Amino acid sequence: MNQVISKTAHEWSSEQLFAKAQNYILIMHEKSHDDWQFGLWSSLSLEFLIRATLAHKSITLIADLKDYNNLIYALGINVNQPKFTPKSANITDILNRINQIFPNFTDEMKRFCLIHINRRNSELHTGNSEFQSLSISSWLPKFYWVCKELCVCMNKELKDLLSTENVIEAESLINELNDKSAEQIKGLISAHKTMWDNKTEEDKKNSIHQSVVLMTRHVGHRVICPSCENTALVIGEAIGEPIKIFKDNDIIEKINKKPSQFECIACGLKISGYSKLLHCNLGDTYTTTSTYSPEEYFDLEPEQYDDMGFFDDNNEF
Repeated sequence: MNQVISKTAHEWSSEQLFAKAQNYILIMHEKSHDDWQFGLWSSLSLEFLIRATLAHKSITLIADLKDYNNLIYALGINVNQPKFTPKSANITDILNRINQIFPNFTDEMKRFCLIHINRRNSELHTGNSEFQSLSISSWLPKFYWVCKELCVCMNKELKDLLSTENVIEAESLINELNDKSAEQIKGLISAHKTMWDNKTEEDKKNSIHQSVVLMTRHVGHRVICPSCENTALVIGEAIGEPIKIFKDNDIIEKINKKPSQFECIACGLKISGYSKLLHCNLGDTYTTTSTYSPEEYFDLEPEQYDDMGFFDDNNEF
């Protein structure tokens, strides 16, 4: 992604709006997936990406048509009307225009954009915390899907908007979102639910006990099994770059992980592949947090401090 952002003459120009979308998406990816701000910054970047797309076709399409002076302003002509304040079209009108002009921008994409931006409005203008408990899997794959199509409308690619690491993540989520074979997983879940329901209460109790014991020996993220509703495990793969925070002389490293495998020891349900997990609401990314001392993080032995060129402090009183 090109991060050199230059200011252009018109505030409604596609270049200016796209630059702002770039800035906001950079901030978005500085947050971990379990941070509510990750969702908020995604919604902010999405609106500017939408407006940049329409302005790429023609800057005049951005203008609010209720006042013809907005069209004059869009053309870069001075407006002589007293107390005139330029006004761009609202996001619903902008999306409707994109939907009409670009045939590959579907009604489903438009609906997602409206829902996600309305979440932002609710977050900013009411007491609701829209992104606090919002499932990542319910919006992130579609977010990248829409972003990719908007970039295509501007003759751009995802790499023009995202870093290399984030492009890899986005393309993976988009591909798995479109994996139709994953829908068959619902039959497997139903079959295991039937088997669980047919067990005696004693067998269920023993299975749950065994599950609790074995899970203490496994590393993973705890979730609720869709078949038997007991605690189960998902194991994930790291995505994106680790987020490092320095606090109280320690190094805190947060890694976002995309689920790849699921296992419920209680009922025996096993699922492999993110696209399948996504279709049964087990696709939420999760964040692992590790805390290291500097010695641990840089793998330093105590005697190595003597070789680092530091002198005695000699400032103690």
